Amino acid sequence: MTNRQAMSPISRSVVATVSFLVIVLAGALDASPPAWYERAAILAPAPSTSGAAAGGITLSRDALHLAYVRHVEGQTVLVVDGIAGSRFDDVDAPVFGPRGAVAYVARRDDAHFLVRSRYQPKRLEPGARITDLQFLPKRSGPLYVLRSATVATVYLGDSVAGRYEDILEGSIRAFPGSSDLAFVATRGGKPFLVVGPREFLRYDEVSPPLLGASGHFVSIVAEQGRRFILDASRVSAAYDQVSCLVLDPSSGRYAYAAKREGAWKLIKAGVPDREIGRPVEVCIAPGGDHVAVAYARGHEYFVARDTITEGPFETVVEGTLQFSADGRHLAYEAERHDEFFVVLDGREHQHFSDVVNGSIRLSPDASRFAYLAEHEERQFAVVDGHRQPGHAAARSLELSPDGRHVAYVAEDDGRQHVFVDGVAGSTWESIVADQIQFDSDRALRFIGQRAGAFYRVTVAPTDATTRADPRARAPAPSGTRK
Repeated sequence: MTNRQAMSPISRSVVATVSFLVIVLAGALDASPPAWYERAAILAPAPSTSGAAAGGITLSRDALHLAYVRHVEGQTVLVVDGIAGSRFDDVDAPVFGPRGAVAYVARRDDAHFLVRSRYQPKRLEPGARITDLQFLPKRSGPLYVLRSATVATVYLGDSVAGRYEDILEGSIRAFPGSSDLAFVATRGGKPFLVVGPREFLRYDEVSPPLLGASGHFVSIVAEQGRRFILDASRVSAAYDQVSCLVLDPSSGRYAYAAKREGAWKLIKAGVPDREIGRPVEVCIAPGGDHVAVAYARGHEYFVARDTITEGPFETVVEGTLQFSADGRHLAYEAERHDEFFVVLDGREHQHFSDVVNGSIRLSPDASRFAYLAEHEERQFAVVDGHRQPGHAAARSLELSPDGRHVAYVAEDDGRQHVFVDGVAGSTWESIVADQIQFDSDRALRFIGQRAGAFYRVTVAPTDATTRADPRARAPAPSGTRK
């Protein structure tokens, strides 16, 4: 059996040629030309809900490709962009690489296989297994660790990048824009850090490293109950505890919270900065010039940035601190009296019953901001402090890179729409993985599902597309929203 076979009910010729346009009007019919258009082309047939069942859907990072598991006659097949692979007894979740390349681990009888796009399945030696499977930017072959009972081997494509007694699972990663690797390995039962060709000393404990450009890295190591920070050139002073280590990839600067003799302090660039309470989160600005820390004293929470301290709050939600791209503005989510709100540059905005964790988005200079919130059982976007219309559910809010456009997924009555700048697009049964993505200042992409098919969708301003694409004047299909 070949590694790919055509899927029905939709033929590949139809998949390659069917497309349509949805014109979205910005205002009244006699107003200016449409602000956005939505163009969709069939990507693949969707799995049927009867007969063969479908597993979870995996989407590529660029929202251009998708894969799902299909069970057929007691066997399992991975379907990538509508093309079925070989049959196995079981298939792990795949990982996507450049240009839709895919890799995954499969099992048949007692054998394990590594399956890659355009390659025959590679059978592993008995007892071997693969972990840490991933693709690196600009590399066609995957990175993975092949493990046997006695050795762990790092592979980059078809090349061996190193062999060790063991490698800490989940620790292997590559420097930004490079194929140089860093990970935690073991020898004699003790871990040590490997960075490119360099091996560091062994310790009782070593954390997975944080990596930056130009070879910058930082890791927490421990020896005899004391903790240290290890970077490319030195080992820090000893501490009783270390927490919330962060690194700015562009500058290589880092910060963390450390405890010694019962007192917590914020440490910036290896230098004690200020005494704090119990640390919740540390955040470093792009460029590394500014650092913020959220901490608790008793039942009160505070956020300190440079010489400014904000609070008290009843809670500062962990994982929500973020600086704007220019490094000059700070936003986070806090709570008081069972109401949640966003704080931007020290100013509290509207209070709601909930703010969706991780939904805060800032333009590069924070002149625009948006997030998702919930109040009175309705979910909605808040854009520049203004509450938008409510929905049964609202998810996946994104800002364009220049901060001028806001998009999110909304659901009402079991149907989903993508809203761009407050205007709804066409109706979908689902937006796959709730993932939408601006790939430029003026183009949004997602994969939608309806009528038994997956569609690859692009949303863009008409002034950027109609002149170059005459199909933008084609009529919208019946049943779509205008």
